[in-house]
Amino acid sequence: MPAYPELPAIPEGNFQQRAGESQFTAGPEIPSSALPWLVGVIACGALTVQLAGLVKLLGFNETKVQFEANVSAWDASNANRQETVNEWKKLEDESRQRTEAARERAAALQGTAVALQKQHDDLTKSVALQTKSLEILKSNEATLDMQLDDAKSGIADRESEKHELKMQGLKFDQRTVFAFHTALKTTSSSPLVTLAGVSGTGKSELPRRYADAVGMNFLNVAVQPRWDSPQDLFGFYDYLERRFRPTELTRALLQVDPIGLEQGRGWHASKEFDVSRCHDQMLLVLLDEMNLARVEYYFSEFLSKLETRRGIDPRKQLERQRAEIVLEVSGRQVGGMPLRLFVDTNVLFVGTMNEDESTQALSDKVIDRSNVLRFGSPNSIYPVSSTNGNGRDRNLRQKLNRKNWDTWCRPPESLSTSETDQLLKWISQLRTSLDRVGRPFAYRVAHAMLEYAANYPEVENRIAWAVSDQIEQRILPKLIGLDMQHPGVDEALRAITKILEEVNDEGLSTKINANRRDDYFQWTGLDRTVV
Repeated sequence: MPAYPELPAIPEGNFQQRAGESQFTAGPEIPSSALPWLVGVIACGALTVQLAGLVKLLGFNETKVQFEANVSAWDASNANRQETVNEWKKLEDESRQRTEAARERAAALQGTAVALQKQHDDLTKSVALQTKSLEILKSNEATLDMQLDDAKSGIADRESEKHELKMQGLKFDQRTVFAFHTALKTTSSSPLVTLAGVSGTGKSELPRRYADAVGMNFLNVAVQPRWDSPQDLFGFYDYLERRFRPTELTRALLQVDPIGLEQGRGWHASKEFDVSRCHDQMLLVLLDEMNLARVEYYFSEFLSKLETRRGIDPRKQLERQRAEIVLEVSGRQVGGMPLRLFVDTNVLFVGTMNEDESTQALSDKVIDRSNVLRFGSPNSIYPVSSTNGNGRDRNLRQKLNRKNWDTWCRPPESLSTSETDQLLKWISQLRTSLDRVGRPFAYRVAHAMLEYAANYPEVENRIAWAVSDQIEQRILPKLIGLDMQHPGVDEALRAITKILEEVNDEGLSTKINANRRDDYFQWTGLDRTVV
């Protein structure tokens, strides 16, 4: 390896920079006496640094101890907090259990309270009904006694009036008058009472005498064979004279309409007329020989209106309009307002009908909406005196108030539970029997039979008499004309006879058997008058 030449020695002393170069000048030398002092200073500085580090280390240890103390305190605090939380959860669970138990007890108490409240309401209702019945009986005791006595004789309770009936050749037994009186009180379900049977048995006289006895207004409407529309019943608009020609029935209905001059009813009458009306009185309308024309033609629509009255409030116009009769009293005049009539339950309708070749039979629609009392051939005939009159003056008797009449009418709910159950049992047996022969009935007839029983006079055997009457008035008319060879007819008649045996009505049972024909069933009615 080649050796490099040694560098030239730099002379001691100052080094003078040549042109364009840097220069370096050596400083003064440190005296040897100052070296110990310098070492001491350096040692003190190092000691100071070490002391500072020691102090810092001691401070860190204190912080560490404080931190560890804080950590211990925090752990203790956490333990206490957990204890508190656990205790709180325990209390919360106990509180929840107590709340659930309290709710269960409250629910049980609520159920008991509801049951007690229901019992209280039932007792209150029962007490109210009994109290009302007692008040009615007390307030109307004299009137009721008089009406019952009147019913027993057919006109009045005096011997002279009984003699007057006999002198006219008329005698109404107690059961017949009870049935007529009860049928009139059930107009909400049966708006028509029909009196059928043999001519000359007093069918027209009974309603007249009844109205006389109880103080009702009475109107006799003679039905004509040509009647074929409601106009024959209420009137029509005369286009020649340009005015409406009302019938006597329409005039009477205007008098007893309970609403009167209300806006929108088309009443063009004075306030004096409205004040003079007798809307708080009763009116009994007799459609005499109603089956000379077909009842469905002139009375069917009106009968539906009468049935619609049930369940509506006459004070509410919109409800009432469904049951109102609309009469076109203005003809075809532009802007003419029709006349609206509301026939309330203070108007009772009775129809008489003979059964011969000149009359028409009733349809099921009419039978289902009416109680049909059939007058059979009388058991005895009384001689008629040539000096007989028309009875006492009806104007001498005080008019029956509509409110008093309403208190006599009772709903089916007034029957006791045992009475209702027994009646429903009989009704079910009758319905099953009629189903077999193709003459069924449904809710309307069943409700009407219950209402009839509820309104029957308070006699010893009133439920038995009521169901016997309803068999005669509603069931037997449905069987008329049935073929006796039909396998269900004989079975139906046996079921009816069995019920009559239970109610101890031997007379009606015997009469049913007597009305059996070889080829068809014919019902001619039963005269219950004791000879």
